[in-house]
Amino acid sequence: VKAKACILGIGTDIAGSLRTPAIYNGRWSIRPTINRFSYLNVQNSFANQDIIASTIGPMANSLEDLEYFGEHLLGVDYQWIWIHDPKVPPIPWKTSIELPSKLSFGFMKWNKITMPHPPIIRMMETVKKSLISQGHEVIEWEPPISHQELLDFSVKVFGVDGYQEIVKEAELSGEPIIPELLYLCGGEFPPPINLIDTYWELAGQRYKYQQQYIKYWLSTKDKTSTGRPIDALLTPAWNCCAVPRGRMAKLNADYTVQFNVLDLPAIPMPLGKADSKLDKKDPNYKPINKYDQEVYDSYDAEFYDGANAAVQIVGLQKFTEERLIKLAKVVRDSVTK
Repeated sequence: VKAKACILGIGTDIAGSLRTPAIYNGRWSIRPTINRFSYLNVQNSFANQDIIASTIGPMANSLEDLEYFGEHLLGVDYQWIWIHDPKVPPIPWKTSIELPSKLSFGFMKWNKITMPHPPIIRMMETVKKSLISQGHEVIEWEPPISHQELLDFSVKVFGVDGYQEIVKEAELSGEPIIPELLYLCGGEFPPPINLIDTYWELAGQRYKYQQQYIKYWLSTKDKTSTGRPIDALLTPAWNCCAVPRGRMAKLNADYTVQFNVLDLPAIPMPLGKADSKLDKKDPNYKPINKYDQEVYDSYDAEFYDGANAAVQIVGLQKFTEERLIKLAKVVRDSVTK
């Protein structure tokens, strides 16, 4: 997509796999609500795991191309899709969405797990200032559930089979298991669950998380001047820009997988680039855990100079991809004007 060999790419996202390549390459993508677009006849790992199911969506060179994708897969001429795929709800793509003149955005500078690298923090502050200068409102977002808890939950769900699917697939070619996966599991894969009750408990816990998030989101109407809950949430898209080959942090996806757990639509927005003159390492920052320490130690202003820096915008309601794209345009235009 970045090489302009095609106008659109299609990928899947169970923890950030649509968003991450877009973030690293300065492209646009959207993690849609599960089953907004059809997964019919698409092969993938964890195929029938439905607590944190994978979702399918586009990667593109522009935000408008994401809109084009939605209009042409779910538009009025394509409503056969939910006839053939029983998982897709009959929700046509909306093309006439009006936004209020004044918008309110939640703002989460970091997730209390890993502090993003300086280019990401600068881009977050740039977005905040730009939106305020355009007459919009930005309020602090205090997650009702720690993002560490949501991350830990995702590891439990993905490990219900003891990661045997991954082990078997790797054995077919002799490919080694990537160390980052083992690191998340404490150094070795967990045993598979042996009671269906455990799986049901995980499903119930995820439903509780979703309810907690909705309740907190609705409560933000008491903090905004519009009398509405916040229109969208702004977070770092990732804790760093594209990493050197073979040097992925042992902990990653800590800014993406939470929204897979909650099944909320999210768009990484490539709004700027790292600048070695502006994005200096903070010598006074004290990392709060070993993951944070690793991310802090990995930052090199000269290496990252010119790399793509992205901010993520998250919708707080399922099946609102059209509205989220409109909101992302407001954010983009406030920065680029």
